[in-house]
Amino acid sequence: MRDALEGPGLAIDARSAGGRFGELDKLAAEVVRMRPDVIVAHEVPSVAAAAKATQRIPIVMAPASERIAGPNITGLVADSARQAAGIIGLGRDLKPNARRIALLANADDPSSRALLNTLNQAAARIRVPVGIALVRSADDYEAAFAQWDRLRVQVLIVGPTAHAKRSAELAQRFRLPAVSVADGFVEAGGLASYAISSRETARKTATYVERILKGARPSELPVEPIGTFDLSLNLKTATALDLEFPDGVLARANAVVQ
Repeated sequence: MRDALEGPGLAIDARSAGGRFGELDKLAAEVVRMRPDVIVAHEVPSVAAAAKATQRIPIVMAPASERIAGPNITGLVADSARQAAGIIGLGRDLKPNARRIALLANADDPSSRALLNTLNQAAARIRVPVGIALVRSADDYEAAFAQWDRLRVQVLIVGPTAHAKRSAELAQRFRLPAVSVADGFVEAGGLASYAISSRETARKTATYVERILKGARPSELPVEPIGTFDLSLNLKTATALDLEFPDGVLARANAVVQ
């Protein structure tokens, strides 16, 4: 998918693989052939594809869940430990007696295993292990939810590059409370998300881009952790699941979808 935006002295050309990670290398090569002044990439698979395509053009992570190193790479990396603690806490707020928690993650995302480890570290204090299902195809998603239904999983955590709409639809069908670490999950019909603030990401990313366009090298701009998160809730989905958000969760919410 391609979008373009132009302004005085500025042209922004966007590319998206639409969740088809096998196309990222092709898209990255296409972007490099355009010879942009800077590449902004979201999440680890996109950053890795851009880094593979060029070591010359500056790349800004906006953000990534883990750092990708390179002489031409800078930008934002999520404070994964803080986010993991928040998402585990949110799951327990929704299901206080939950003893079975699972992670749904994209098999083509190299950061999925690191996310699982971080979640298990956060969950260790409540002595609840987090399991994982790595998915690619629609059949993988169906099989994962069917297995969790048999195992009576009580809370699902949806990874940042899992298919949001498909995950939300299956969670409702299997009546499984699902919370995501990615922005947009609630708008896709998901129950809740605890995601990196899109507003803060945009502000900080723009600062990196501005400094690079003014002549700064990526190696001169330290990678910055981003630890501002937004809690979003979907009341309609909660009603469909016969769930009620605790008052404390509602009070903390940055956005509520009716």
